[in-house]
Amino acid sequence: MSCQDLGLGHGILTTSQTIRWFMPLSNDPALTHGAAPASPSVPAVPLTTDRGSDTESGTSPATHSPASHSPTKVFVGRILAEQADQKGPAVAGAAETVGLKPSPDKDTRDLCRSVPGIKMLGAGASSGSKVVANEDLAKQGYDSEWIVQRTGIKSRFHVDDGESSSDMAIRAAEACIKKAGIDPAEIDLIIVATCSPDYKTPSTSCLVQAHLGCHQASAMDINAACSGFVYAMVTAGQFVRGGCSQKALVIGVEAPTTFINPEDRKTFPLFGDGAGAVLITADPEPDQSKASGILSYRLGSDGSFGDALIVRGGGSKMPFSQEVLDRKEHFLSMEGRVVFKWAVRLIPVVVGQLLEDSGMQLDEIDLFIPHQANIRIIDAAVEELGIDREKVFINLDRHGNTSAASIPISITEALEQGRIKPGDNVMMVGFGAGLTWGASLFRW
Repeated sequence: MSCQDLGLGHGILTTSQTIRWFMPLSNDPALTHGAAPASPSVPAVPLTTDRGSDTESGTSPATHSPASHSPTKVFVGRILAEQADQKGPAVAGAAETVGLKPSPDKDTRDLCRSVPGIKMLGAGASSGSKVVANEDLAKQGYDSEWIVQRTGIKSRFHVDDGESSSDMAIRAAEACIKKAGIDPAEIDLIIVATCSPDYKTPSTSCLVQAHLGCHQASAMDINAACSGFVYAMVTAGQFVRGGCSQKALVIGVEAPTTFINPEDRKTFPLFGDGAGAVLITADPEPDQSKASGILSYRLGSDGSFGDALIVRGGGSKMPFSQEVLDRKEHFLSMEGRVVFKWAVRLIPVVVGQLLEDSGMQLDEIDLFIPHQANIRIIDAAVEELGIDREKVFINLDRHGNTSAASIPISITEALEQGRIKPGDNVMMVGFGAGLTWGASLFRW
């Protein structure tokens, strides 16, 4: 299948030629587009990158303690595919780029990557109780114009004193249940995606379960950061599809402002607090070609980039102590430039994989919901793919980056605005700390 077959405008995943991508983070001439082509059998070369100020992504350099820091590895990526004149596959993997490395030991192309026969009964959302506009941050010394220009964010919501992730999750769940028109007691599975739980234990999902009165429900949390909702949705869908759940409540909730340093003027303004929820059940439509469900999905990770987005303090590796607090290692540390470039390269690749897996073309997508991280990441990916901008859902100007809540909040608002209708093909792409990514093509 060629790039044109997939409907991709700029040749991202062509299968008739080899395209090589490079991370322009070094002065080494070997890392430019004019470099000699490497052998397809040679793995991507790990490189270390400097950690200077990130003028590209609008985030500040991270501060690490020498004892806990390991250099972020940046891979010279390449997309390798079958040559038109070859009789067989050129290489074991179909695509490779930064953070997307084919396994040398196992061909995973035969894995099931769809969950047909499930549908969403309803969706709901909630946000932190405080609206914080850029003008409010300007009173604290922030540059409001810089925030808009570099991120596209004009305002965001923060949790108020005493307000937590579970509070927002419960409100979103209640709104979702009301729209679905069911009794909470019918829910038999609750999955909450979050990396900002109320407590280390009990789980946030258990707090939600108790408040809602879902007495028959099992409950668990998933931590995949900004990709978490897609991970949770796919997991819940598989429970429903397998007959192990009849009604599954999936929540993405995050309160990142509780673990980001307010003095970090280039990171703190990026994030907002919020929650989104959907209710998943089986679709009784017997014709799978017409039934709702996940037509294709991709979940992935690359832990070698783990220190690109990390909160070091407070875990078993580095328990809370006065030293941790003094070094501010209980706050998020972000390698903005690395994450920015990785995300821009990741999105077109994953979109291409979803299209190829489902046999669809880009113009058949009715709505594209990317993780609302930074308008410049979204713009770059949309331009690279050639997606009709009228089909791209954007709300980060009002919410900021809400991590795992980003996609379900967008789903809720898109439904309320009439931008998702029965039969529509909705593509969602999440990416974030881990590093992880999760993408899904859902027929409504």
